[in-house]
Amino acid sequence: CIPLAAGLFAVKMNPMLGAAAMSLSSFTVCMNSLRLGSVSFLRKQNKNTKGEISMEKKTVKIEGMMCAHCEANVKKALEALAFIDSADVSHETGTAVLTLSGPLDEAAVKQAVEDRDYTYQGVM
Repeated sequence: CIPLAAGLFAVKMNPMLGAAAMSLSSFTVCMNSLRLGSVSFLRKQNKNTKGEISMEKKTVKIEGMMCAHCEANVKKALEALAFIDSADVSHETGTAVLTLSGPLDEAAVKQAVEDRDYTYQGVM
């Protein structure tokens, strides 16, 4: 419709039709983004015997966190790992509850925590 609207084919397009085409285009883009947002391309999801998605959770002990900034720092480091879906970090308990989307690579978790200058104590 863009060449038609520009008048390249010696046919003038009614501006009302151009506005309708633009609205339809925006609607189509929004609907496709919503549709694709519900599809998980990168996550490997575990299914139990009933076909329901089950995400495994592991608790990791971390020493050296003293504030909310420390929590955010560790959370960012852990969630950057491909097999971790989410991390709930608490400086008060000194733990991080990891929701896994794949098998736990303890060495990668240890490396991510120690790269941020905290002490990895292991999986509880």
